[in-house]
Amino acid sequence: MKYDEYKQRVNYFLKNDNREVNYQNRVVLPFLESLFPRNCVADVSQLTKNWKGIFREQFAGLYTPDLLITNNAWRLKDHCDCRMILEIKTPTARDRTHAEKEVDEYLCKGIPVVLTNCITWEFFWNGQKETINLEQKYSIKPYNFPCDVCSRPDIRHVRWKGENDWVKLKELILKYAK
Repeated sequence: MKYDEYKQRVNYFLKNDNREVNYQNRVVLPFLESLFPRNCVADVSQLTKNWKGIFREQFAGLYTPDLLITNNAWRLKDHCDCRMILEIKTPTARDRTHAEKEVDEYLCKGIPVVLTNCITWEFFWNGQKETINLEQKYSIKPYNFPCDVCSRPDIRHVRWKGENDWVKLKELILKYAK
């Protein structure tokens, strides 16, 4: 997926239908599929229990992540080669405490975790956090910048950065999902 298409999709849903499922399945999932054509990018957000050959405990617990990147068929009951767990939020989500609880639980599975609102991408692994923010700093600060996922005020417009951070984002995703 090209950066312009990504930005258009995020802007469209921000203005027209700001539900998490839209960002998850109509922005992030196609973006990841463009990076991992041979891997399996799976929507697991509705798997609240083991179901039809899916051993959910390999990637979830009390909370259920939104997407997985795996290196094989993720439905294998005996072993899911999960490479990355992703938790997607809306750009206007404001519950940082809950998001941190989800991330902490997923990290217990021994798999890198990404928390994103499609503007800020936070990568958690081995006690470290790396962040990529695709938004430019405002000349007049309406909030502390950069803003973590789930901790920004309501927004109606994103001032997107250029391609350099988009390239860095793709590099980080590939790095953590190897």
